[in-house]
Amino acid sequence: EAARAGEHGRGFAVVAGEVRQLAQKSASSASEIRNLIEDSTSQTQEGMHLVEKASALINGMVDNVEEMDVILREIGQASREQTDGISQINSAIGLIDAATQQNSCLVEESVAAAASLNEQALHLKELVNVFRVREEDTQPA
Repeated sequence: EAARAGEHGRGFAVVAGEVRQLAQKSASSASEIRNLIEDSTSQTQEGMHLVEKASALINGMVDNVEEMDVILREIGQASREQTDGISQINSAIGLIDAATQQNSCLVEESVAAAASLNEQALHLKELVNVFRVREEDTQPA
């Protein structure tokens, strides 16, 4: 058809060739754009998956921190209770010490009383021996 049209036909053929090349380039560019969009979509989905994983990990960390907070509070409470217990033990030891000192004084007094009783018993024994000697002296032979 372009050959029949002559000089004008050749120009049309050149324009048609250029249009064909542009159409091929457009198709190629569209294919590249489609591939880029698919890659971008895939990377976006992968990014979303990574964000979801990171979110789950962060939530797990928050849960762990909250658990640690509870444990640390329990440890603090237990420490306070132990401190109170130690204070009570110290008070009891103080009372035991006072009782021990009092008992020591009582033991000293008991030893002194026992020594005094021993002396009195010896003195009584001597007095009783005097009566026995007189009994022996007064008996007929």
